[in-house]
Amino acid sequence: MLLEVKGGLKVLPIIHSCDGYGFRSILESGKIEMRYCDVFKENLVYAFYGKPAYKIHLVGATKNDALFPVCFIMNQDYLQEFWRIYPFDSGAFAKIDEIKSKYFHDKMNISDFQVRADIRNAVRIVEKFYSNNEKYVDDKPDVNVNIFRPTEYEARGYAELITSARVEGFDNRVSTIEMVYNADINLNADNLMQVIMPNSLTGDAEVVRMLGDKYGVLDPITYYIGRGHPLECHGAIYQKYREYLNAGGML
Repeated sequence: MLLEVKGGLKVLPIIHSCDGYGFRSILESGKIEMRYCDVFKENLVYAFYGKPAYKIHLVGATKNDALFPVCFIMNQDYLQEFWRIYPFDSGAFAKIDEIKSKYFHDKMNISDFQVRADIRNAVRIVEKFYSNNEKYVDDKPDVNVNIFRPTEYEARGYAELITSARVEGFDNRVSTIEMVYNADINLNADNLMQVIMPNSLTGDAEVVRMLGDKYGVLDPITYYIGRGHPLECHGAIYQKYREYLNAGGML
């Protein structure tokens, strides 16, 4: 299913990630429920535009599939309006001091980077800083900081942040557009396009039944897990997701 074309690029899916334990709850309830956010001090749902950037952090190796990542791939055309949009992970900006100290100004606030809650603005960010969807998904920015005026400090800092090749204490969530919802997301067969999950979960007949009957997902995308660190699966998830976008003509 192609998402509606707005502007020069196709609109990419909205991605919400969780672990297998959370996946079970979401399947059963049909909701991605709000959780308390200590940045904005209220209950919210977080997702990312076009990339499965959220990572499961766990110390040590495991074979417990409840601890491995699952990604919900959703169509914004059939979701409720989102509340806010930021060009990067708001939590990282608020909590990782080196982001501000290296690329911005310590008096800058997350509100300085909030853009109007219109999905077309996500498309415009991709066009401005990456040129196209493929480069955005592949984390290959295509922007020269000098296209911005010297006093466009926020835009210049963001361009420098996403183009930096230095070893840093943060990951690609700083180069992934964040979508924030101030209501539970109710999933259905219209808005849930696909899921990416551990291959072991296909052995659960009830999971397979619910995905098909409730959400129309008849052939979920899977990745292999053995004994390992859940973070090690991130590359496999990205590859599967990229193949899905390419097959759907979204890159």
